[in-house]
Amino acid sequence: MRGKILILKHEGVVRGATYSPDGRRILTWSDDATARVWDRDNGNPLTNPLLHEGRVWGADFSADGKRILTWSEDGTARVWSSSTGDPLKPLTHKDSVKGAKFGPKEQWVLTWSEDQTARMWDSTTGTALTPPMYHPGVIGTELSPDGQQILTWSPDGTVRLWSYIPAPVLSLPLGPKHRVRGAAFSPEGNHILTLDRNGDIQLWDSTTGTTLPLPEASGQQFRGAIFRPNEKQMLAWADDGTIRLWRILTDGGQLLSADETRKTWRAAFSPDRKTWGAIFSPDGKQILTWGDTGAGTASLWSRDLPAASPITQQGRVRSAIFSSDGQQILTWSLDETARLWDSQTGDEITPPLTHLSPVRGAQFSPDGNRILTWAADGSLQMWDRHTRTPLPLKLTDMDEIQGVAFSPDGFRLLAWDKKGELGLWDPASGDALAVSFHHQGPVSHAAFSPDGQRILVVDKRGDVWGRSLPVAGAVSREHLDLQLEVWTGTRLNERDELEVLSPEEWRTMTKEYEGRP
Repeated sequence: MRGKILILKHEGVVRGATYSPDGRRILTWSDDATARVWDRDNGNPLTNPLLHEGRVWGADFSADGKRILTWSEDGTARVWSSSTGDPLKPLTHKDSVKGAKFGPKEQWVLTWSEDQTARMWDSTTGTALTPPMYHPGVIGTELSPDGQQILTWSPDGTVRLWSYIPAPVLSLPLGPKHRVRGAAFSPEGNHILTLDRNGDIQLWDSTTGTTLPLPEASGQQFRGAIFRPNEKQMLAWADDGTIRLWRILTDGGQLLSADETRKTWRAAFSPDRKTWGAIFSPDGKQILTWGDTGAGTASLWSRDLPAASPITQQGRVRSAIFSSDGQQILTWSLDETARLWDSQTGDEITPPLTHLSPVRGAQFSPDGNRILTWAADGSLQMWDRHTRTPLPLKLTDMDEIQGVAFSPDGFRLLAWDKKGELGLWDPASGDALAVSFHHQGPVSHAAFSPDGQRILVVDKRGDVWGRSLPVAGAVSREHLDLQLEVWTGTRLNERDELEVLSPEEWRTMTKEYEGRP
């Protein structure tokens, strides 16, 4: 008995064909800029041609057979309904898309292109979920089973690991008139405080991104606002020289009366109305203020009166912080130095920490033994707090560092550069921790949440974003190598040649990988 022959006709070279998961349909793709769906039994087309504007390099069904993914030299990948042939929004690169695949559970699509990038997309809406992941010559990608990490590889002999959390990024809907100057988590991490360039402050739920009521905050021009350590209170100071204190509740802020505020803080802030910043001491019993007085001064206040003589630097004091034990104050200034001071006497602890350009920021490490400073020329320096001597630190692949922040446990360092690249690093060694991501636009500020599992990012457009972090600590090189070998089924031999693992080798390595914490 002779078998039945079906002829499925394209107008150009047919690049490939595959069956649907149920075996009842055939998908073909061709140089005629189309992919086509055919009935297996009679060879009839089941949808209109799936049209691109260039040769179609590949196509595939989703696991449930309801969608089709195609990719083409026209610079797009496309997701289609397999029953109607209707397309979703194209997934667009700047050059020919050389490959694409559905991710785990098919919520996402991974693409890679001759524009030297890989991208990750929402397979339902076509929304880009990551910025371009630049990898010269990229020829393939793979998504980890939990969807949190992406592998890319290239003929140049490199494999890169990218980290990504597929949960929605929290975006606070401030509106176009609210360009944010700063943002901070509350001590317990349940609230976010934002201050915009109009002087407006707002309180937000950090989980839902909804704004919460803050009595008598509207209509004021605030210079700054801070949370009080270890207490659910928030202090703000305004252009008119007044201060306001709120008790922070789950559903918003409760304004304390003028009498309650005066009982808490009888010191008058900045009679000349030039206060630019303030912070609480770690025990919440003192406030350090600094302002634009020309000489560069900071003042320390107790509950009743100024606690020490003004702290004076040559250039305007840009900001200041307390050490975690409250014994020292760190200030930085336009005079190209950061300086340590005794918080009880106001005396300077010499020598100063010197840069070659104005110091943009500084931080104590959580254990209080190290100090980080960074300057306008993009330089970063780690110092021993007790000797004020520099310590070795170099963050590779960062272009003019704009800011840094320690994680609460001190084992990670978040840094961001002028291009919007953010990365996590081991502050002891300067090694990258296999986590990096790109923010679409320059970053002006970033900070960890109190539990160290999220970061808050403020960009220079004034938008605020919340991101979850996929790692809690350093990833060793050995663990990363093992991870790559298990995920790809390959390894580099002693001659740096790529070789395929045998099934037994792969099973052994998989057991070792899964046995790790």
